[in-house]
Amino acid sequence: MTKTYKYLYPAFFMNCTKDQREMLKHLDTKGFLQNVFLDQDTKKKYEETQLIYLLLNLPSKYQSVLDFCRNVRTYIDDFPIGEIDQNLYMVVFNIEDARAYNNFVASKYSKMYSSIFLEKAFRKTDGSFLSAYHVLARTVRRKQELISKFGLKDIDFETAELEELLNVEEETFKYKNFYKETV
Repeated sequence: MTKTYKYLYPAFFMNCTKDQREMLKHLDTKGFLQNVFLDQDTKKKYEETQLIYLLLNLPSKYQSVLDFCRNVRTYIDDFPIGEIDQNLYMVVFNIEDARAYNNFVASKYSKMYSSIFLEKAFRKTDGSFLSAYHVLARTVRRKQELISKFGLKDIDFETAELEELLNVEEETFKYKNFYKETV
């Protein structure tokens, strides 16, 4: 799972309608949503530049999911990527939350969202929080994890981000690398 999926996807997800969020949850829980990526070459292909790419695995009987995606207000494009696996599709959406997008690509995770957004988007139904919340909110729990796992005691936890810097290479979908790993 990419950092784009963990930290930036919620900016897209929470901007959808309630019905669209339910469908996206279904795609995620049923395993159709494989991952979420950035694309460093989007300026060449699309006018919009704050994009995320959702990699979907859609068996033929679920092709109507593409119609659903095309009706999301921030939809940009979709295309098959499967020479080997005909079920794989990439769906491109615009991220309208410039603050979240820009801070994400700058590795300023704690500046991506307001505390109200974090509470709403990263709280599980049982009241606990997703692990991404602890990075984004810079919680004591995450600080303790870093100290115990890596022995990081000399870090100024009041200003430091609690996640490693974003590696755009790892966050960008690469067709060749994907098939090299899966074939």
